[in-house]
Amino acid sequence: MKATGMSSVSGPATGTGFGETKTSAGLVVGVDIGGTKTAAGLVDPSGALLASATRPTPAAEGREAILDTAAELVRSVAGDRWGSVTAVGVGSAGVIDPERGVVVSATTSLTGWAGTDLRGGLSRRLGGLPVATANDVQAHALGEHWRGAAAGCADVLLVAVGTGVGASIVLGGRVRHGPHAVAGHAGHVPVPAAAGAPCPCGGTGHVEAVASGPALLAEYLRRGGTGAADLAGVARLAAAGDPLATDVLVTGGTALGQAIGGLMNVIDPEIVVIGGGVTGCGDPWWQPVRAAIAAETLPALRDVPIVPAALPSTAALLGAARLPLTTTPTAMTTATATRTPDTPAGPMTSTTPGHPAVLEAIRGRVVVSCQAYPGEPMRDPGTMCRIAQAAAEGGAAGIRAQGIEDLRRIRAALDLPLIGLWKDGDGEVFITPTLDHALAVAGTGADIVAVDGTLRPRPDGRTFAEIVAAVHDRTGSLVMADVSTHEEGVAAAEAGADVVGTTLSGHTPYSRPGPSPDLDLVAALSRDLPVPVIAEGRIHTPEQAGAAIEAGAHAVVVGTAITHPTTITRWFADSVTRSPREVRSE
Repeated sequence: MKATGMSSVSGPATGTGFGETKTSAGLVVGVDIGGTKTAAGLVDPSGALLASATRPTPAAEGREAILDTAAELVRSVAGDRWGSVTAVGVGSAGVIDPERGVVVSATTSLTGWAGTDLRGGLSRRLGGLPVATANDVQAHALGEHWRGAAAGCADVLLVAVGTGVGASIVLGGRVRHGPHAVAGHAGHVPVPAAAGAPCPCGGTGHVEAVASGPALLAEYLRRGGTGAADLAGVARLAAAGDPLATDVLVTGGTALGQAIGGLMNVIDPEIVVIGGGVTGCGDPWWQPVRAAIAAETLPALRDVPIVPAALPSTAALLGAARLPLTTTPTAMTTATATRTPDTPAGPMTSTTPGHPAVLEAIRGRVVVSCQAYPGEPMRDPGTMCRIAQAAAEGGAAGIRAQGIEDLRRIRAALDLPLIGLWKDGDGEVFITPTLDHALAVAGTGADIVAVDGTLRPRPDGRTFAEIVAAVHDRTGSLVMADVSTHEEGVAAAEAGADVVGTTLSGHTPYSRPGPSPDLDLVAALSRDLPVPVIAEGRIHTPEQAGAAIEAGAHAVVVGTAITHPTTITRWFADSVTRSPREVRSE
């Protein structure tokens, strides 16, 4: 049975701080499924909310009605731009397995929601459109990280305090789910004030039992309070100096602050963002929260900003819309469906089914490599970050960079697809040479980890296939194989590489040398491989970049010709020859 009821729809956002509306190409719909309402928003690549709609969640009617409502909202907000929608991201109440897109567990507020194939069920209702999933608090954190209070920060702790207490951890620009999909359940951290108090999870002594909105109101009433019927009333009394209301908020706020302080000591975030309805209790609540955090944190963390959420009404939608850009291929697999003329046929669902939006964002475009050699004046993470920002302003579709600190800086500054690597060692294999290097690169938030994809032995003794499997299993990053020959490219694709680059052509003793790009290798790999091929290496002119695309390249990486002034200057200096009579003495 489909849900009925009125829906509210808004048009393009204006004056909301999301930036100007961009083109409708590559649009994503974010969906927020809660216990009382479901919302959807049409979002462009810049994070602008173009349209939104809400409906009551048919919580008592079961999973099919809830999925029907979500699908109807997606189509509603897309409207006549349906053909430009490339993916859907969903933040839902409950514990969500992001790899399978399944609701692992949920409270009884959503009837039959536990066990729901959220990704598959919604994708089938939308004609096979790719769907990425996460917990609603995780989506909220991603929204604040993208366009809200934590914008520009790589490592973030978001705590949501409302009917429960939850949290989300963003490290290196990515939400961390954990191997059991329960990372961020901050409400179940033990605190002294909750000793013996029953928690909704079935345990006792957890911070949610004393710091959530219902817990604060229940404590006020338990202690004989009669002047307030809801938490807003308790907050008003506390603001007016009522001792009981004030003590209740101080007790709950202190407990929450102790839990947050402990989490900060473990995570070491750049910023802590606190959202949820309880934050509306004002200074009588905020002051004890901040005081308890200060008392619990290590000295090095005392200056970490503790700020309220900046996007209380839209963060979850924006974060859900952001999910497809940071999701692995296996977690974006589309459901089997028969397409109709009304079904979106954008890049994500046409020629590269199952590949995440990060690859589609660079299709047919230029990725700029921002690197400098050791000892050069520009060999500085801050300088490389500014070069990457300049490249982005010039139209770069993505950035390729090396070194952990460079990658962290660039990830925090830019939302563009980021190809990361780590050059290390004096041996033949030095581009992200070991699994430890690859995992460290993925930990910076790089969307794609570039690894030496040749057949040469690696310093840690692992095979390329073993490194690919481990990166896929332990992180949300894709793997790019840097190869030098056709044989290496085929082997890399068979080993599980998500994308293959011609980066090392001319840099191994057995590959084709010369000053120009190896377009024959680009053409052969593009023809024979089932994964995208990126042309990289010795591309020095716009004409060569265009020729690489014509040869079949998915994208082109250009580095030296754009970002290495020492080499560019040398080209010009070497090309200028002057006769003796043109040389004038000073």
